[in-house]
Amino acid sequence: MEQVMSVYNWVLENSGMIITTATAVVAAASAIAAVTPTPKDDGYVKKAYMLIDWFALNIGKAKQTGEAAAKKKATPKKKPAKK
Repeated sequence: MEQVMSVYNWVLENSGMIITTATAVVAAASAIAAVTPTPKDDGYVKKAYMLIDWFALNIGKAKQTGEAAAKKKATPKKKPAKK
């Protein structure tokens, strides 16, 4: 219990530094993700890019769409034939 209180007190004492550091990490990762094209392969580059996206909080609809999404929008959807 004493260790838990020690960690709790440390977090309270250093909350400003923790928030500043977290903000800097998100801002740096966002800048890197914004200027880096989405990798096409499934190797280490793509895994590193996914990690940067996670740190940048690029999740869901905030992710970079890239060329695949542009092609998907360009091709019209086929409607089912009427019977």
